[in-house]
Amino acid sequence: MFSYIDTLPFEIKDIIYYHISDDVKSNLTRELFIKNYKNKIKKIPLYHSYIRYIIRNDHHFILNINLTINTNHWFNLKHWKYNNMIFKNYLLYLKYYSRQQSKDKMYQMIKSIETNKIYH
Repeated sequence: MFSYIDTLPFEIKDIIYYHISDDVKSNLTRELFIKNYKNKIKKIPLYHSYIRYIIRNDHHFILNINLTINTNHWFNLKHWKYNNMIFKNYLLYLKYYSRQQSKDKMYQMIKSIETNKIYH
């Protein structure tokens, strides 16, 4: 099918591209994914479960985007409760969760963001 698309004139490809939704286009390139990510996460009903899913499955790229977007909010999200424990903020909870899941790279990403937030 893609070989047929390649034979189409540029003008036709442009018209087709115009009619493709942003959700679909966001899967085409990294730049489009980042650009449309805020709109995508608004549609996720259980966002905190989604963040745990990202950590459990080592989705570094997606966690990094979420950390970039939400660091201030997560740092100020106080007294986060999880499994009969209370964390000072949501970032500390994510750090704990990544350690609990044995996801060292995720843990290091969160720790570096937290360290930058505290000391800057």
